[in-house]
Amino acid sequence: MMAMRKILLACLMFGWLTSFPAFCEEACVELANDSVPTLCAEEDNINMPFRGVLSRFVIEATHPQYAVTTYDCPPNFANCPPPSGDVYVFPPAQLKLYDDGTWVVWAYRESQFWRPQGMIASSLGGPSLADAHYVAVSKKVTGEDSWPQFLVLYPDGNLRLIPHPPVGQASVCFGSSVIVGPAAPTARPIAEIGSVSYRPSDNTLTIGYREGGSAILSMSVDRTTAAVTVDIGYPTSELPFATFRTMFVDQGNCDVARVAVWENGTLDSDSGVLDATQTSGDEFAFYRQVPSVHNMSAPDIRIGNFFQTCTYTVAPFQTTIPGTGATIPVTVTTTCGCAWAATSSDSTWLSFSPNSGSGSATVNMIVQPNCASARTATVTIAGHPYTVNQAADGPVITSITSKTSKPGSTACIKGCRFSPAKTANTVKFGRFAATVNKATTTRLTVTIPTRCKSGKTYGVTLTVSWQTSNTMQFKVR
Repeated sequence: MMAMRKILLACLMFGWLTSFPAFCEEACVELANDSVPTLCAEEDNINMPFRGVLSRFVIEATHPQYAVTTYDCPPNFANCPPPSGDVYVFPPAQLKLYDDGTWVVWAYRESQFWRPQGMIASSLGGPSLADAHYVAVSKKVTGEDSWPQFLVLYPDGNLRLIPHPPVGQASVCFGSSVIVGPAAPTARPIAEIGSVSYRPSDNTLTIGYREGGSAILSMSVDRTTAAVTVDIGYPTSELPFATFRTMFVDQGNCDVARVAVWENGTLDSDSGVLDATQTSGDEFAFYRQVPSVHNMSAPDIRIGNFFQTCTYTVAPFQTTIPGTGATIPVTVTTTCGCAWAATSSDSTWLSFSPNSGSGSATVNMIVQPNCASARTATVTIAGHPYTVNQAADGPVITSITSKTSKPGSTACIKGCRFSPAKTANTVKFGRFAATVNKATTTRLTVTIPTRCKSGKTYGVTLTVSWQTSNTMQFKVR
């Protein structure tokens, strides 16, 4: 009951469980925590890298759930150490890349920056600025002559996102950031951007990374939510595909304080950002429960809707099966989270166990013994079709019965392709040979070996002309 209340409370607090349509099968995404404590409210001490093989994900920024009493965003350098590290000097510049009266995009070059080079910022078919240190995107607020910034992108891969402000406010504070791109986990991870271009036709930013790869950011914003859909064109199998970065001193002095993790629509965990352990899920929400004295209006951040393009490899397996039947293991290789199914055109004699799953697995193709003519079935495993042929050869056991099932008593074995000559049939209960008393092509009468132990189950086989039947289990009483 308490768990259900917790889930319902989370749904009411965030309203995020159904905010996006599902793109496809959920991806397997892991969130690690490389964070350290700090007393400095201007230090991004929270580093939480996301890992998973993806082709798309979504970042959302929404207003805090508590009542915001101030929208001021003054810096707070109390308890902060003196600046350190390299500083590079540049001639400052700013350039308007695009303005259609609704969307406005600017590129800025600062006089100093912590990296030796910036990015080339441009608008498709328009102007460009070399060594840009950030690109800022604004959109007109509906019904107002106001164009607040809602997205800022830096050449180290950091993206900051805020929704349009409430009525009567000029803006809200920028807070947490998300590094979009492959960034190795370090104290200050980066995914260096070489170029970024705004495309007016669909309001997207196309990113080119210095180490190779790309990403397309599709943007939207209103008074409740700012969202970015990231279409990934960079490798995600080795390095994190994104890293959440923020500041946390304590519950009342932070940009976010907690992280809630959902798996399959169920709240799986909810913990402080500094204390969170490595976890996996399909939706992650970073938020504050109580107002912060620093950047009180900074947004909550949701990262989710992980999409992956699934590919499947099926290892070669036996498709010509003897009449005695067989269980054939088939290996399916795919990415974690990618669902697959195994089906048969005739499940009366050919089936799979399991017949569906997710991620890499071994599935058993079960072919029943065949007492009829040769037969063929079509199977589909993880989208790959195969033809399976079963011969009409070899002895087949279909049943074993006995009145008492005791050692030394008589048992009746039924099936097909037996030898009518008693001595041509070799029947074994495990490793013990049974005496064949009578024989036809479909029925044998045998004596259960006296060496069999009561209460034990034995695998019974029949060999005729060097061909061994299927194994039938029989319990001796």
